[in-house]
Amino acid sequence: MRIILIPAFLALLLLTACSGGPGAVDRYVGTDGLTVEFAENAPPEVVYEETAFPARVLVRNAGAQDVRYDRFLITFSTDPLYIGGGISPYLPSERDPSPTPKTVRGKSSGFPAGELVSFSMPLDSAFTANRVVGQRERPETTITAGICYAYATHYSASVCVDTNAYQENLRAQPCQAEEVTSAGGQGAPVAVTSVKVQGFPVIDRDLGIEATRPYFTIMIEDVGLGQLVGPDTLELERACLLQGIPKEQLGAVRIQAFLVNTPLECQPDGFVRLVAGKGEVRCTVSQNDLADPLYASSQNYRSTLTLNLSYVYKSATEATVAIERVPGERAGEVLPVGGRVTGYEYIRESATVPQATLPGTGEVQLTTTGPVVTDATGTEWRLLATPDGNAVSSCELYANNPDLIPEGRGQLRDILTPAWSCACGQARCVTLSRSGQCLAGLCPGSTYCCTDEKPTAPEGEAVTAPLPAGGGPVVEVARAEYEFFAGQSECDTDVRDRVNAYFEAGNCPTNSCSGTPWSAAFISYVMTQASESFPAACAHSTYFTKIRNSQGQYGCEAKPISQIDSIQVGDVLCNCRGSGCPATFEGVSGDGHCDVVAGRDSDTLTLIGGNVGDTVSARSLTISTVRSNAAYYGFLSC
Repeated sequence: MRIILIPAFLALLLLTACSGGPGAVDRYVGTDGLTVEFAENAPPEVVYEETAFPARVLVRNAGAQDVRYDRFLITFSTDPLYIGGGISPYLPSERDPSPTPKTVRGKSSGFPAGELVSFSMPLDSAFTANRVVGQRERPETTITAGICYAYATHYSASVCVDTNAYQENLRAQPCQAEEVTSAGGQGAPVAVTSVKVQGFPVIDRDLGIEATRPYFTIMIEDVGLGQLVGPDTLELERACLLQGIPKEQLGAVRIQAFLVNTPLECQPDGFVRLVAGKGEVRCTVSQNDLADPLYASSQNYRSTLTLNLSYVYKSATEATVAIERVPGERAGEVLPVGGRVTGYEYIRESATVPQATLPGTGEVQLTTTGPVVTDATGTEWRLLATPDGNAVSSCELYANNPDLIPEGRGQLRDILTPAWSCACGQARCVTLSRSGQCLAGLCPGSTYCCTDEKPTAPEGEAVTAPLPAGGGPVVEVARAEYEFFAGQSECDTDVRDRVNAYFEAGNCPTNSCSGTPWSAAFISYVMTQASESFPAACAHSTYFTKIRNSQGQYGCEAKPISQIDSIQVGDVLCNCRGSGCPATFEGVSGDGHCDVVAGRDSDTLTLIGGNVGDTVSARSLTISTVRSNAAYYGFLSC
């Protein structure tokens, strides 16, 4: 027998390595992910007008997960009256020359607080202090830096599965099912805070199963200091700007759950939406996996529950900068027109992208009742800043002047109206953005572009040419009704009985020409005449909700508006209206309207609907318009 002696110091070294050692770091504790702060004196506390200045941010990964450069971005928000230049969003991956993406590493023994990385605004895109206008000698302004990133929470716990639901087994059990709670986070801004374990008997004669199915009720919370944007399946840059997020995924996380190595089924649909920072999801073993003998055990047993949460998260910091005037007399500040001295600053009205500014301390002549002035050549200029130094933000500028929206942001023309303004803080923006009523990146400082105005579905373009033939039974019935009405009003003698037939199909206790909306009754009539299995109703929200809650029971399947690209001829497109707005795929109630999709040509839909202008009408609408309009919440795939 050969004996190997290990020196004492080496044995001690091995013992230290195996136990984690005195410098070990528990990376799965804490409530931070990526954090951002401005470096000292970058930006400086005081800068000079019409002068570039440095800006540098420090990004720390204070959580458990490493993050690649291409999975986070940095945004900057400034007041355009005071600060110009800069890049937003700033994409670290585009600033990284290495062939493989770098990572910002999370907490470890090498980085106990997480890796810290510095990013500087390049010189050719440096921030610049604008000329100080008005009477303020040393105005102050705020620069906000945001970090937006894809992150994950990993959770693992020992759980006891109770197989003795009816307490018929009187033998001592090795463990008792208890609620498992967790405090202090899991090294991420979203955390699992509790897991409740229950066991329910299952008998399936067809599969020969008699088992106990474990159910896990999981509570999830946003425990960070920022904002949960949505699941990590979203396109990162658009999600970080709160653009193009399906309403049902806003503020949601994607969940994967395992009992040891067995995947669990989680409802609803593997996503959990957090409301007021909290969400609940139920996960269980699939019917097929119940055939495993483990689940037929009559004794309680312990197992390991593992949860993976994936999402996009954002947080922000800000710095205050004072702008110092440059001493000396300025030339060209007085315009060669009559009037009085004001503090207004203007941009050229005719410029698609503002290319010139009119100094604000000169004499101007107001020629209209609105915020427009004219110089000596007759050129019109629109208000950019007021005498007290307050800026007209990009939000308000674009909302009132859609012709000034840059080409790359053309989708804003379908969204902004004069009712939008920089009136929201972050918390209110999170609430309003769920119904498409708030956008980021258009306002200075920590404000957001929002509106309380209810979303309104666009009218679309009236169809005058003959409708395309074919399309299946649903379209054929809808097209026949459109041709039967031929523009007649519901009160016309020739169509009154037909409207009554619609009401009868929807089980509606009313008559035609009574002022009662009949668009849902029209859809009910079309679907039943087409021999579709359909829950006819007087309200669109009623039949949509029934189909959504009973997928597979009817002839149609409810789909969220995020899947609008898959809409086909014969489907039914739905939007909220009036008191029914805002609406989401999961929450539909009140007034609304739905149309039959009678044709599709690339991006353009031809729609047939009832009670549109008191008749059955046909109109066209682009899919891109539907996608960007918050009134639309889903469609029925029939």
